[in-house]
Amino acid sequence: MGLLNRIVNVAVLTLAIISVVFGFLLFQKREQLVNRGDFMAASINKVAKELDLDSNTKYAENLLPAKLELDPKKSADAEKNSAKTLHHTNYLKLKSILTPFEKQAQDIKMQRDALGTALNDVSVKLENTESYTPAQFKDIKTYAEKKETILGFVEKVNARDNDIFAQIADSAGVIGLSFDKETLKSLENFKTPLGEFASKVEALKKRSDKYGEFIGRICGILDIQAPSLAGEDYESELKTAGNSIKGVKEEFDKTKTELARAKSELEKKTDELNKAVAEGERQKNEIAKLKKDLRVALGEEDAEPTAGKKENEDTLWKKLEGKVIELNPKWDFVVIDLGKSNKLMVGAKKKETTVELPEGKEMIVGRGDQFLGKIKIIRVNENCAIANIVPDKKDKAMGAGIAVGDRVFFSDVAVKKVTATPEKAEKAEKPEKGGKAEKAEKPEKAEKAEKAEEIETE
Repeated sequence: MGLLNRIVNVAVLTLAIISVVFGFLLFQKREQLVNRGDFMAASINKVAKELDLDSNTKYAENLLPAKLELDPKKSADAEKNSAKTLHHTNYLKLKSILTPFEKQAQDIKMQRDALGTALNDVSVKLENTESYTPAQFKDIKTYAEKKETILGFVEKVNARDNDIFAQIADSAGVIGLSFDKETLKSLENFKTPLGEFASKVEALKKRSDKYGEFIGRICGILDIQAPSLAGEDYESELKTAGNSIKGVKEEFDKTKTELARAKSELEKKTDELNKAVAEGERQKNEIAKLKKDLRVALGEEDAEPTAGKKENEDTLWKKLEGKVIELNPKWDFVVIDLGKSNKLMVGAKKKETTVELPEGKEMIVGRGDQFLGKIKIIRVNENCAIANIVPDKKDKAMGAGIAVGDRVFFSDVAVKKVTATPEKAEKAEKPEKGGKAEKAEKPEKAEKAEKAEEIETE
């Protein structure tokens, strides 16, 4: 019996020792679990604070690692404390307390994904030649490198835009507009200065085109090659055109000088001719007077002319006839031997009278029965006159065949004869018997015969 008791005592003692050992081990394990729980609570609070920083969130305020009073009898805030302390003594509400922390992690992930997508969209909007994906900006291993790459690209785009703005502002100053590059950087106000710049450039382009068109038209008038102003060598083209225009100007000045000299020589010759004609007329008048005195002395003519039908002095100039004594084909004018003092024999007794050639009248130029053209009297001198050759709009060659010695006249019959159709010309040459044309022709023939006789007498 005593042996059994000893065995039981030994067994109880052994079990007690084992219990003490296991109790000690369990206490140590509990301490480790408590320490680990407190460490995790502190870590969760620290992470929540980091995520709250600059995020406009306050998750860390409801994730406290400190031990708070949970007994309602001891604290009025016991219920609030149980909803936010992560201490191991509040392990029953640990899941509900950590639920907002999970929500915070989800929000941060959503924000990260949105930023990654936004960075990728920025790259696409800026037309970056290097392609990205949103996943590369979300990846912890690659996001930093890709972020630096896209930031470098953005800096290049910004530098390019600044250079463009500065160049536009400088160019605007050159063409008379005043705005700086800061105005162009404004996302709200950049359109107004750009529109003004574009309008000014367009106006300058139109003006440049008008200048080019005008220069080309001038070159066409002067019959020189028009410059090509579209290329980069427009300065050389303008210089060439300028030299050509200068050559035309020099040729014009030379021609102008020659014309002035020709006019001077013509006036000189005209004066000499006037003097010679005047002397000839004086001698002719003296001879005529002597002949008249001789006929009066022989009784062939009365001393005083008998009264007869006086011709209308206003139309006497129509009876004037002369000839071309000088021709200038370059300037299309002629000199004729009619002037201010032209002698005509009028009346039945052929009384001599002086008739002046009127300015501004047109005369016919002919050679025999050939009509050569018309001339217009522009200047009447004492014994000669200057006339321009009148151009014919229908027949450009009309007037080109006029030569020295051709006859000039006002005769209506002669005009009709040389300008009419062949049938009308024949009718003009053969007027009806007893008609006015026949009656007018007889004195004219008699006058020509008398002049021929007078010339033979001289």
